[in-house]
Amino acid sequence: MGQTITAAIESIVPPTADKYGDILKIVQIGFYTIAAFVAILTYRAARRGLLNTAYTEYQKRVMDRLQKLSEDLYSEFDPSSETYWPKVRAVHEAIEDINDVFERNRDEILAERKYYYGAPVTKDVERLRRLLDPVISDPFIPDGIRSAVVDLMDNRVRCWGAFILMSSRSTRTIWRRASMSLSLSSMT
Repeated sequence: MGQTITAAIESIVPPTADKYGDILKIVQIGFYTIAAFVAILTYRAARRGLLNTAYTEYQKRVMDRLQKLSEDLYSEFDPSSETYWPKVRAVHEAIEDINDVFERNRDEILAERKYYYGAPVTKDVERLRRLLDPVISDPFIPDGIRSAVVDLMDNRVRCWGAFILMSSRSTRTIWRRASMSLSLSSMT
């Protein structure tokens, strides 16, 4: 029975020749290929766009941190700043501390002829350490900048320490000579 209906329809409506069949198939293949390509490009752009916001936020943090670091470092050269390097009296502070310790422990130091109290750490060295320590582990400072800043600041801290140590030694030498002259003058 199914055959008879199909045969009856074909006898009423003759089958038409499919003159666009191959061209239609090629156009459909092209359309789906282009649609797939556009979908892939759209996905890649969307994925990049989502990651781009995180990268942009990271770059903002990097710039903020570099601005703060720059302000901290520039403050030593800004005449209106409290940390302006000519205003810092680190050596004077160190020598005052050494003199204070010497005055409080004069008898012991003169009897032992040794200064066991070490060199003081000045406010400037403490400030440099407070500035340096966060820079060492800050993830928002690029590696090249971090290594340069850490190298320069660490050298400054070590040089200040060595300079103050030399100043304290020369001060101790002056004390020894003064104590010797005091002891010699008291003997006569």
